[in-house]
Amino acid sequence: MGSPSEYSLDGKCGYRTTRSSVVENGVSVVRSLSRCVKHALILLTGTGPAYCGLGTYQSGNCTLPTPGETPSASSITSTGAPTPTPGSISPDGRCGSTNRFTCKGSSYGDCCSSSGFCGSTAGHCGGGCQSAFGDCTITDISPDGTCGGTNEYKCKGSAFGDCCSLSGYCGSTTDHCTAGCQAAFGICTDDSLSPDGTCGGTKGYRCKGTSFGSCCSSAGYCGSSADHCGVGCQSTFGDCSLLPPTKTSATPPTPTDISQDGTCGGTKRLKCHGSTFGNCCSSNGYCGNGVNFCAQGCQTPFSSACMTSNIPTLNGDCGASKGGFTCTGGPFDGQCCSASGYCGSTDAHCKSGCPRNYGTCK
Repeated sequence: MGSPSEYSLDGKCGYRTTRSSVVENGVSVVRSLSRCVKHALILLTGTGPAYCGLGTYQSGNCTLPTPGETPSASSITSTGAPTPTPGSISPDGRCGSTNRFTCKGSSYGDCCSSSGFCGSTAGHCGGGCQSAFGDCTITDISPDGTCGGTNEYKCKGSAFGDCCSLSGYCGSTTDHCTAGCQAAFGICTDDSLSPDGTCGGTKGYRCKGTSFGSCCSSAGYCGSSADHCGVGCQSTFGDCSLLPPTKTSATPPTPTDISQDGTCGGTKRLKCHGSTFGNCCSSNGYCGNGVNFCAQGCQTPFSSACMTSNIPTLNGDCGASKGGFTCTGGPFDGQCCSASGYCGSTDAHCKSGCPRNYGTCK
């Protein structure tokens, strides 16, 4: 390093006080007698004679033409501080798809909000948070079985089922996953699956993939028996290859029908009773114990402990008109059953017409 007299004491540097010009290979090059340790002031930078000409130049790399020649814009250049590029850590708190700055590691906060600003609040890290440009720490997975609506809760990954029904409840039944299913808040399957056990006909419902059985009988009903899968089975609306084999004396012993992997029902018709996973087969085909398995939707042919009275609702339906399910004891515990058959906590649910046998009433 040079002596202290060679360093700027006012934050500016370059050729402000002393400069000389020497000719190298036919080009005049400015030489400086001052140096910068650190810029303390904000200087204007640019290219062209207004920035690099004699009498105006203070700092940067300039190459000037031989004295007497008229400088051109192409022969006068200057370099300045580098501009942040897309993908860089945000230099000013802005982020997102416009400038593609990222918040992770910035001094403003690690989350990029839906409006394109870095921060660490719920407004930055919650709904609309742009995960491509920072951290998003607050989940929108449904905590209570509701979905869509003003909360915009999503069902996928929740304990209530991955599908969001038309009425705004998470579940895994055909009522949740087919017609009216809200794809923005969960998974939706083919809406041609039978929601009620009927098949074919004018509605064209299909059986395969439903909880009623994969075969469509000649009479238009889903099932898995010989009557459904045998003569008259409608292959357009179901699987007709599942006809139970005819029993003969030479038939080898059939393997156990107790679930070995936690799945139940369906085409394999595995049972939960006696398994290590639990005695109830849930509506989405898994063995377990407790409300989520033994209450609404529990498949009795493959279970030994399905609830038979005061059955808690798992999708918010309640009351005599909705299968007799109650709001008490499940994910809607403590809520009221409205006269129209839905669990909730508003006056419309809890006052006029509220049936006390299916939840709390005020």
